[in-house]
Amino acid sequence: MSDNAEFLNAILDLKTHIDGRFERLEQQVDRMAPRLDGAEQRLYEQSRILAALIPTRVAAVPPAAE
Repeated sequence: MSDNAEFLNAILDLKTHIDGRFERLEQQVDRMAPRLDGAEQRLYEQSRILAALIPTRVAAVPPAAE
């Protein structure tokens, strides 16, 4: 086998390896996406709850006026 053929085979092996790694990574991301969406929704709800707990009158008073 010539040096060029060995070099091309090495590149093909590397490409196959990298393609496999990207495929596994994509599968992991696909499995995690629903969990992340749920977490983002909970964070949004928590921020709304916290904002509702702060009385409007207290929130409107600047810190220097206390």
